[in-house]
Amino acid sequence: MVGVCAVAGIVLALVTRVNNRLLLEQVGAQRQLIEHKSALVDSLHDELFTLQTQLGRVELTLEHLNGVDPDAFVEFSRYYDHETE
Repeated sequence: MVGVCAVAGIVLALVTRVNNRLLLEQVGAQRQLIEHKSALVDSLHDELFTLQTQLGRVELTLEHLNGVDPDAFVEFSRYYDHETE
C-alpha cells in the first residue's frame, strides 16, 4: 500500500511539474503579446500626437487666412467641403 501511495505521489508531482511548466510557457507567451500590443499602442499614440499637432497648425493657419484674406478662406472652405469628399 505504501508503494502505491509513493508512486501516486511521484505521478502527482510529475503532473504538477508539467502543468507548471505549461503555465509558465503560457505566461511567457502572454507577456510577449502584451509587450507587443503595448509597443503598438505607444506607436499609435505618437502618430496621433503628430497628426493632432499638424491639424492644429492647419487650423491656426486657416484662422490667420480668414483674418488677412477672407475671400481666400471662403474659397478654401468651399473647396474643402465640396471637392475633397
